[in-house]
Amino acid sequence: MMDGESAQSDDALGPPNEAESDNKTPTEHRVNEMQENGSPAVACNCNPSITEDLEEDVEKIKGDMIGDTVYSERWVLKCLMNITKKFTEYCQEEEIKELESSFEEDLCTIWDMAAEKDVAQFLAKHDILNLIEAILSECKNPRLMEIMLGILGNLVCQSEIREEVSKQESLIEILAAALTYPDGPALIQLVRLIRACLWELRNSELNDEPRDSFWIKSLAQDECSASLTFIIQSSVEEDLVVAGIKLMETLVYIRLPNGAGFLGKYFASTEVVAALLEGLREITSNSDKSEYNVPSINVEEALTAWVSILHGLTFCTNGESAIRSNAEPILYFLHLIVSNFLEKENWKEYIDEQADFIMCATTVLNLLLPTDFHSGCLANAVTLLERVQNIDNLREGLEKLMVAVAAAEGVQSQMLSTLSECHAPEVELCFLAIFKQDRALLTQLVAELKCINRTDRLCEIANNILNR
Repeated sequence: MMDGESAQSDDALGPPNEAESDNKTPTEHRVNEMQENGSPAVACNCNPSITEDLEEDVEKIKGDMIGDTVYSERWVLKCLMNITKKFTEYCQEEEIKELESSFEEDLCTIWDMAAEKDVAQFLAKHDILNLIEAILSECKNPRLMEIMLGILGNLVCQSEIREEVSKQESLIEILAAALTYPDGPALIQLVRLIRACLWELRNSELNDEPRDSFWIKSLAQDECSASLTFIIQSSVEEDLVVAGIKLMETLVYIRLPNGAGFLGKYFASTEVVAALLEGLREITSNSDKSEYNVPSINVEEALTAWVSILHGLTFCTNGESAIRSNAEPILYFLHLIVSNFLEKENWKEYIDEQADFIMCATTVLNLLLPTDFHSGCLANAVTLLERVQNIDNLREGLEKLMVAVAAAEGVQSQMLSTLSECHAPEVELCFLAIFKQDRALLTQLVAELKCINRTDRLCEIANNILNR
């Protein structure tokens, strides 16, 4: 995951003067050389037989390290001061100035370092959040914007810094408004950053009272949902589409305070569901758009998040109708992602961790299959039913699906045609689920089998169950 101005002057962090140099040991000179050459990490290769002087030198070096890392406090502070001085050069609207290579290199080093807990805490202690807010509010350079968002994204991997960000209303407003920023790499960092900041809100316990927050205030807006929808629908960058879908999945399940439902209600529209499908087409299609597949773990995770979004929308007013209005392409992609899971050789290793995905997919299939039958989706559901026999809640959900499809008007012959291609143990479990719920419904299926001249294997399985 991704993720102030110092009171000291440049002179305080600059090279030592001549008088100071006379009192320094060779090791200290080497450390200063490394720092002045722009090295954030201080390292020392020591040979056996450590003298007292060298031990003292090592202690001095340790004193400049940030926590348990090998990064130099002095170097980081110097970088922060340099950023504070230079960032205004990249805020001129009339001319977008490129970052100086040395400045960009230092910024990227800070970005990498911010992933370390000790460094993140050190940066936060020295007011980097205020500095980042100042840069984001004025920045016109896309690369600087991307790096600042990346640094902040790494910082908020620490819970205490996430908490601090959640208290800064002006910073949150800037981040929410930045969803309209016209630069792909910067948006990738922004979307990942916002998702990280929402971790606690997304994963709060159901019995916890939803707390009001600046995040909810800023994101519970039609403008934000429209911006995120546009990103997913229009981007041709896989990483951005995937990040956008994952963020929407997080937002959909955030509960609003005062019993106002879920944040998902801002996404419960036909337009949003259609935009999600467009994003899926972009990341799953081959070069000439002639076929679709799941080419990577990244895309697989996006499809799984998409199924979760659809499940979340069923809790919202207009959510079910938005899903039904896009039934055909939704069932196509459901078949694609469920088939991808079932085809894994080691699917048994993933069955428990994929329980939420299977539950979400079953909910959407229950909504669509009785009225918009899809043979491949039913076949997948029958296979899943056999594989989750030992997981009660998943089995029960799939059994209800079998009953719902069997009871649906006008789809029995299609259902039986699909079952004729399934393995006998799978068919038996399907018929048994129907029998437990409604014996007369299974009898009706047997009659339908005779009408369509399929009286052999399926009839035998059904009659064996009816005669128990």
